[in-house]
Amino acid sequence: MFYLKLFTCILIQLKKELKRKISYLEFFIKNINIFKFLIFKIDRNTNPFYSKKFRQYIDHNKKKIKKIECNTDKNKKLILVESFINQSAYTLSNGIISFYLKEIFKENIVSIIRAGDIKSELIFRSFGVRKFFYYKNQNFLEKAVYCYKALKFLKHKNDINTIINLKYNQINLGLTAYDSYIRYVGNPTLNKVNLEFIISISEALYACDYFENLIKKNNFSKLVQSETSFVPLSCLFQKALQNKIEVFSRFGKEKFTVRKYTNLKQCFSERGRISQKLFDIIYKNNKNKNKALRISNKIQSQKLKTKSFGMDITMYKLKKNSSGKKTLEIIDKDKNKIFKKIDVNKKMIKRNFEWNNKKIVVFFLSYLIDGNFPFGYRKNFRDTYSWIDFMFSHIPNIKNVNWIIKDHPITKVYGQDPKIDFEKKIKFMDQNFHHIKRWPKNFSNKSILDIADIVITSSGTAGIEYPAYGITSIFTEIISKDKTPMYKVVKDMTQHYIKNNYIPYAVAILQPTSPLRKLSTINKACQIFLKKKYDSLTTIEEIKHNHNPDYIFKNRGEFKKKVFEKLKKKKNRQNEKVFFGLDGGVIFLTKMAVLNNYLIGGNVGFLKVAMPESIDIDNINDLKICRKLDIKI
Repeated sequence: MFYLKLFTCILIQLKKELKRKISYLEFFIKNINIFKFLIFKIDRNTNPFYSKKFRQYIDHNKKKIKKIECNTDKNKKLILVESFINQSAYTLSNGIISFYLKEIFKENIVSIIRAGDIKSELIFRSFGVRKFFYYKNQNFLEKAVYCYKALKFLKHKNDINTIINLKYNQINLGLTAYDSYIRYVGNPTLNKVNLEFIISISEALYACDYFENLIKKNNFSKLVQSETSFVPLSCLFQKALQNKIEVFSRFGKEKFTVRKYTNLKQCFSERGRISQKLFDIIYKNNKNKNKALRISNKIQSQKLKTKSFGMDITMYKLKKNSSGKKTLEIIDKDKNKIFKKIDVNKKMIKRNFEWNNKKIVVFFLSYLIDGNFPFGYRKNFRDTYSWIDFMFSHIPNIKNVNWIIKDHPITKVYGQDPKIDFEKKIKFMDQNFHHIKRWPKNFSNKSILDIADIVITSSGTAGIEYPAYGITSIFTEIISKDKTPMYKVVKDMTQHYIKNNYIPYAVAILQPTSPLRKLSTINKACQIFLKKKYDSLTTIEEIKHNHNPDYIFKNRGEFKKKVFEKLKKKKNRQNEKVFFGLDGGVIFLTKMAVLNNYLIGGNVGFLKVAMPESIDIDNINDLKICRKLDIKI
């Protein structure tokens, strides 16, 4: 079976290689002058492309760069710049970043590109790059070796959750391979290992070994790269950080920012996220704050005027009508039809769907294929599809709100495995549940700003965008595991306020597992906490008589010695001393000074609560008891 899998994997790879070569040949015939290409093989500065605009750009950039190019020290470390994604905007931004790093640090630029990527090579040469490394696809022997290594690496493991956590020389290989499998195979989830996934593992192993060897043989100080996910880019990214190489990664296209990474712990940190410290420095030292705000507002207003919000502007065509006004158009490839993006409002939506006007509208923002692990390992769900599937099984029963399911624009580009029942599930809910509807594809995303009360996302940028417009956003990824101490979770959350120069006096923790606590009890706890000047306060409950410490034993010998003596005296247990214990955390109140090390500490105060307020839901029986209690919460 092992060798059968090995043989089949090699055959699949050979088939994929043949498809790549055919695709490249088609591109070559369409875009490249064969005669000039032969000259290019001798003189790498010759531009063999038919495109006049591309040739003009290269010539213009060469002249511009030559004017400002500085002298560099040949003995200094090297700046490595990559181009693995067939996207000119990415290559250009990487070229710009590397050139300015060269100017600042007086270091030489070298490049790594895919073998045969003539366009990227010409772009980088126009930025002054002279030395290139060519990342070649595996030959037949290498395919066989690395498929064998992949099968050995898995060691008959079939549980995807276990495989995702596998590492190879400290590199998150399992996660990287799985992310690539979802992205390039187009299957949004995987329950057990298949041949395509084995190939993904083999390609990740090959990339890790290739970059390890490349870094050992060269004196790189910096790496400039466009993306940090998928094979081979994630492998290069992690290997560079592992070897103390600074990584500069761009975020954006026409206008972009640059994020610097310095250690391996940052490998699952978003490129678009800047530190509070950096923001504060820019804000404090910028004399034109009002001007910056005006420019920002102008940009946002312009976007909204063209009915573009989120990824609309990148996924659809911006067209000028007869009056010169810009509008977005979308093309339905299946029907070869053009739709204009139209604006709608909440009133129109509710009338169209015949919804109750009193119910809030919740947008469920789904995506499947691209970027499943922007923040690293998921805590609750294996991948985005698993999360969506969980949500789809629950929202039909949540009828006190109106649901709108919105597809991610990128889904149109990447597609998805037809075997997945995602489409069927959406259509079924749309047709059979009055409170669930799908967002029509010709409706402007800008309209969501007028309609949505809440948006729900797994880990998308919507979690940042929509709150900026006053719309509540819910991330569904948890911040801790079951074994994480509560004080660490609370401390982590309070860091946000501290970074913004606000230090809370105290923190109140209201556990969701105690839903029957009263508002009057919370107010009473706060009053006592402040009046008595406690460092901490927690609620307690009276211990049941049968749980009296005097009646608790470890073994039969202790029972005979302690409990039996009490029973002999025929003492009424109701008259025993009353004991109290923690109620599971109905209310915790703690000063920030105490929270540094403990959840409860210093001068501790207590507030007695009784049933049913003291109920702490730990299991299904507790939940059943809660449900039977007809109490208005």
